[in-house]
Amino acid sequence: MKRNIDDFTEKEKYLVSTLFHQQYSVSEISEITKLSFYEVHYLLRKIEESFCAEKSVSSFHVSDSKVLILSDTHLGSKYENLSYLQEAYQYAQRQDIHVAIHAGDLIQSTISNVKVKYEDEFRQLEHVVNDYPFIEGMKNYILLGNHDYNTLKKGEEYFHILKEREDFVFLGFKRAYGTWQDQLISICHPVKKYALPISSVENFLNLKGHSHKLSYHRDKSIQVPTLSDDFIKIKNAKAGFLIGTLDHKKLEIDSFYFQDSLHEEGPVLVKRI
Repeated sequence: MKRNIDDFTEKEKYLVSTLFHQQYSVSEISEITKLSFYEVHYLLRKIEESFCAEKSVSSFHVSDSKVLILSDTHLGSKYENLSYLQEAYQYAQRQDIHVAIHAGDLIQSTISNVKVKYEDEFRQLEHVVNDYPFIEGMKNYILLGNHDYNTLKKGEEYFHILKEREDFVFLGFKRAYGTWQDQLISICHPVKKYALPISSVENFLNLKGHSHKLSYHRDKSIQVPTLSDDFIKIKNAKAGFLIGTLDHKKLEIDSFYFQDSLHEEGPVLVKRI
């Protein structure tokens, strides 16, 4: 992996720049030049003033050193837990955190275990708008999961309700890319039945929803725990959230879980860039 500008040949720089000006995408440039997605992304940031990561690669950009990471809140489910959700955001507020990343399944939709009062999907979405924690100055970057898709695919009028929350930034379905400071990260909610052929590329950190259980994998992906009580059939799973810190070229992901009260379980991942 080439990580410094001096590692690239003049021919590689020229070819990447030329293809970029010919309006090839980052993925297409990577395929043509045989450079990795990350290497192309790095080169373009270094040699092209007109290259905008948010438009060309990313769905979002985070410059803060700390972020709240959560997933699978399943609002509208009989397993939702608003007290967990509130406490997670209160903790983030105490830590002066202004960014939250949600890895999917914001709502329950009509997929089993729905509270009777939220079987009407419009009422369920209004529940999110009214009851999801709001902190002044905090942005919520939300990837949408299979439960969200089940409702929102039905029409723009469903999405329109959620857009009443100006602190919500929606990243589409299944996978999104962004930059955290100058590092490429991805968020995904992997569900096989999605008819969305979105490939994964090499990145600094990959956050995954859907499994409901915290785990770390060799491909640098972290399965984000559920922030609901929907983990009964999952062995050794606990409701919780993560706090990510990227500071002075050091990444640390710390885990927190709920058991009567909030507990810190310690770092899931610590590494230097």
